[in-house]
Amino acid sequence: MTALAAPERLWVMAAGWGIAADLIPPEVVAARRLKVLRRRIAIALTVLAVLVAVGYGLAVMENFTARDRTAAEQARTVPLQAEQRRYSDVTQTQAKLTLSRTQVAGLMASDVDVSAFLTRLDTPLPATMSITTLTVNLLQATVAAPAAAGAGGLDTSGRAPIGSVVVGGTATTFDDVAHYVDALAATPGVANVVPTSSQADETGVQYSLTFSLTDTLLIKRFNLTKKAATP
Repeated sequence: MTALAAPERLWVMAAGWGIAADLIPPEVVAARRLKVLRRRIAIALTVLAVLVAVGYGLAVMENFTARDRTAAEQARTVPLQAEQRRYSDVTQTQAKLTLSRTQVAGLMASDVDVSAFLTRLDTPLPATMSITTLTVNLLQATVAAPAAAGAGGLDTSGRAPIGSVVVGGTATTFDDVAHYVDALAATPGVANVVPTSSQADETGVQYSLTFSLTDTLLIKRFNLTKKAATP
């Protein structure tokens, strides 16, 4: 069996056998490379064209789908608008009611239960006293501000004033007037009770006193915020 000879031995055995040369002209090599490059560019352009066509087709389909949805929504809108016109009177009435409630709430913001208030004045009145004159002056709730504690050395209620009252009448003794002043000072909604005059004569004592009314007396019957918070 004959072993293959190494290249060195072939060169010794047969001179010239180890020589190799590339005799292909450079133009041919360049032409082949250009052909391969053109093929790759053609493939890339073909793939790009396919992708563009697919994207365009998807965009067209989405456009048609969007148009169909728009048409469907418009078709739904027409009967809904017709239904809305049917209830336009109801919505206008509701708006007028809301406006009326707001106006009433503003006008009645300083609403006071006068009957209950007079009962509070009469309850602590001793049997030996009577009220002959009563003057009530109410303030607007929008201008009433919380009174600072001890303001002017008199107001210690810390509540917002809503008005003032002047009471005049007769009593048997000065002690009756003093007891009535103490009872009024302890009455909810009453503050700054001040005797303005006390004069005794043969018929008894003629007294006069003033006091402030606080926002505790507001019944807030038309308070929209309170009604809205009620479940």
